[in-house]
Amino acid sequence: MKIKISLVGSSGCGKTTLVHALAYGRTACEGGQPLDVVPLTLRVQGKSVSATLWDPLPTDGMAGFPTLPHKGAAACLVVFDFTARESFRRASFLMQRVLSIEPNIALILVANKCDLAERVSTIAVTHQEVRALARTYGADTCFVSALEQTGLGQLITHLEELLSKADSVPARSVLSLEDLEPARPKPSGCSC
Repeated sequence: MKIKISLVGSSGCGKTTLVHALAYGRTACEGGQPLDVVPLTLRVQGKSVSATLWDPLPTDGMAGFPTLPHKGAAACLVVFDFTARESFRRASFLMQRVLSIEPNIALILVANKCDLAERVSTIAVTHQEVRALARTYGADTCFVSALEQTGLGQLITHLEELLSKADSVPARSVLSLEDLEPARPKPSGCSC
């Protein structure tokens, strides 16, 4: 069984660069397109486990929020740009949406572009604000630079620990035919 891990974040926050860094140990080319689904190997409870990272298209619009990447996922990396306050604000909305789709998902709030924040002294939010937002949603936090590939080991460790602590990985942690079938409308007057 593969563990499904989704990513979500506003456009330009570095999700695809993060996926490349985690899965391949290198950064994405400039303007890289989302990769959809990439393999990743994790150590969960002392065992090597195959995982898939789901990197959907940017989720800036309120309508059309993708549900498929999050359905049945064991964890979600909620990525935001540490140098952009609006990206941080959007992370709260995104965590709400992900939890509405998969209520028991493990969340990690990932502050990306920490290298840029240090280089140009443009930290848009404080570490305390990040941790407070994460506590609101029961999420863990991690501060990384996908481009410089710093903090990635800590992120993987957090992810492995969260998955190890989970009572059980969701039984349906990979794409199934149920995910592709449209919901059937209930007959009128039905109270079920």
